[in-house]
Amino acid sequence: MATGVAFASAARTTAQTGTVVNKEVTDRGIIVYLNVGTASGTGGLSVKINGIDPVSGTAAQLNANPTAVTATGVKTYILYPGTTSGGTQATSAPLPDQFRIDVGVGDSSSYTYSVGYETIR
Repeated sequence: MATGVAFASAARTTAQTGTVVNKEVTDRGIIVYLNVGTASGTGGLSVKINGIDPVSGTAAQLNANPTAVTATGVKTYILYPGTTSGGTQATSAPLPDQFRIDVGVGDSSSYTYSVGYETIR
């Protein structure tokens, strides 16, 4: 199991693209934590878990478009084979060899947040 920081806590007004992470051989899934400390708008934040195409390097979103987060607090996003419930959003899918976590925005409002993750075996 590995843990990491996709985005350290900071105020942001634009969409963020994470860095590509290589999973460990035994990792099967991931839990992503969105921790919103300050929310000042109505557009919201959306966490996207992407697999990376090994040929082109293009990101492909693996979780369905999540509901925009417009309030403070911690939200969790689970990607794991066979999961049907849990957290803010649960997606039944395996974690690919390479993945990336992105955060979309609904407008240019300022949000202070961090995004961390831990892989699941």
